[in-house]
Amino acid sequence: MARGNPPLRVEVVYALPDRQVLLALEVKDGTTVQDVIMQSGITRSFPDLDAVNSPVGIFGKRVTRHTLTEDAHG
Repeated sequence: MARGNPPLRVEVVYALPDRQVLLALEVKDGTTVQDVIMQSGITRSFPDLDAVNSPVGIFGKRVTRHTLTEDAHG
């Protein structure tokens, strides 16, 4: 990440049939999806969530946890 780049605003969303949570946070460009999930604190809202093995995605497309965040709007 070049010095001076603004942080990326990202959202972590998780939903069950009766409950949904959207958590917004800012991360550095290049943060892994796994790090975003852990930084979001989603497991405080869903303690039974398997935050290490559950499938994840970005804009509805499945990705790995090692996928790096990037500014989708250039």
